[in-house]
Amino acid sequence: MKGSDFSLLPGNARGWPATLHPSTRLLCGLLAFVAVVVAPGSTVPGRFFVTALPLLELLFARISLRRAAQLLGAALLFYLPFLLLTLLAMPSGPSTVWSSEALAVAWKGSACVFLAGATLWTLSLPDLHAALRGVSVPEWIALLTVHILHQTESLLEETRRITQAIEVRAGGSRILVLRSLPLVWLPRILFKADRVAMAMEVRGYNHLVLFENPAWRGRDFASIAIAFAFVGTAVLLRAGWLS
Repeated sequence: MKGSDFSLLPGNARGWPATLHPSTRLLCGLLAFVAVVVAPGSTVPGRFFVTALPLLELLFARISLRRAAQLLGAALLFYLPFLLLTLLAMPSGPSTVWSSEALAVAWKGSACVFLAGATLWTLSLPDLHAALRGVSVPEWIALLTVHILHQTESLLEETRRITQAIEVRAGGSRILVLRSLPLVWLPRILFKADRVAMAMEVRGYNHLVLFENPAWRGRDFASIAIAFAFVGTAVLLRAGWLS
């Protein structure tokens, strides 16, 4: 399902990320996430850092404008209601809104959404498996994670197909689609899961499948060092030494 609109891990790494070990992509994303969490969200330098770091990762990962818009929509969906409800209970005034902790949480949370999306955009399912094995995650946990994501992609794609089929038969009636989806979706999903289980049993997938693990190179260590430098910068901002 590479390239699908519902692909959770499309593996569209291009440019610099494509030359890195999968574990390096995952570790750099995690370290950037830590840097955003540690950095202060209530100061101007902190907010500049929190904004610049996701933009840099989006730039290096070459995220398309469409995918960036999807990430922005997800960030607004997660944090805009929280921000509005919190600000309604506060005294009015631009200065109060700008210095509020609610805005800091929403700002940093949105940055984390962009970081997570940019990191996952550079990984495919085999890349994720290699990344987890490269950081010494137990094999069964790595395989279970990859399997869950793969099945989630399959469920999303099957849901999209079922919804489109019902819309065609219902003449575009949204209410009829919502009423019919549970009755059609569950049997189809159970049937598909049963077919996948039988196919895996016939092909002998009752043992662990080992994937090739690429070698680490100098650019991987350099990228991780840069990511640690971002974490150090966030710590200095938190301590007030770079304000």
